[in-house]
Amino acid sequence: MKIVILLRDPVERAISQYFHAVRHGFEDLGINEAFYAEKLRLEGASSVLSQPGAQHFSHQKHSYISRGFYEMQIMKYKTFFPDNNIFIAKSEDFYENTQLIWANLLNFLEVDPMPLPGLMPANAGKGEKVNVPMNIRVELKKLFADTADFVNTSYGFSWGW
Repeated sequence: MKIVILLRDPVERAISQYFHAVRHGFEDLGINEAFYAEKLRLEGASSVLSQPGAQHFSHQKHSYISRGFYEMQIMKYKTFFPDNNIFIAKSEDFYENTQLIWANLLNFLEVDPMPLPGLMPANAGKGEKVNVPMNIRVELKKLFADTADFVNTSYGFSWGW
């Protein structure tokens, strides 16, 4: 089995997930309040999710920041899969250099070259993120600094912050 992982800038991912939750009625707190409430909302989620078939609403809908700590998620996969069975790329590169990343992915999968299937944007935002105060982005960058270092050291790419 091979694993394909696209990593989005964790700051932009967290902000995007917040606005997605607002659009779909899962969030009624302001962005700052929602980010601060996450820890309390996720309390006990690990215990609940350790049960087969269990679900935890806030783990699914309110894990804005915790899902951005990619190193923790990647290390779980590395427990079960060797490095050469895991393909990791920057999602921004996939959208900016689609053909190159597609070719690298096909090579990783050891399949013959083929055209990229048509891509339909999913969950596109409505431009809400332009109004996010800079101090929120700065705080998120501080929170994700170790993640950014891990990704840069392990996979050789960064998000330029």
